[in-house]
Amino acid sequence: MGRVLGLDYGEKRVGVALSDETRTVASGRGVLKRETVAAEISRLISENEIELVVLGLPYNMDGSGSEMAERVRDFGDFLKARFGISVEYMDERLTSVEAEATLREQNLRPSRRRELIDEVSAILILQSYLDSRKPASI
Repeated sequence: MGRVLGLDYGEKRVGVALSDETRTVASGRGVLKRETVAAEISRLISENEIELVVLGLPYNMDGSGSEMAERVRDFGDFLKARFGISVEYMDERLTSVEAEATLREQNLRPSRRRELIDEVSAILILQSYLDSRKPASI
């Protein structure tokens, strides 16, 4: 079973997370600039035996779609066509808020938090996806 790549697709940057081989734990892999995202994703897919990409889908708080959600779906379609890879979507509402709170608890200066927020958001998106696929314990 191959790894899962988690992405937090944004206007300027794309946060990246990668699962372990057992698809149990998500870990951060940095942030990609939009200009180089296709080449970097190609590299990540080939170097890490990626079988699935999980994209955070930004719904509005009422559950309706947003303009950004359409852009994320377009990006997912691009990934499917370009790399022939499966893409799934995970609700990312409040992920950035949770990421910001997590980073604030670590007493990082605001400039450092801004650098890390997209990566931490990608970790949270991917970990939520992985946790949702675990068999229920009794």
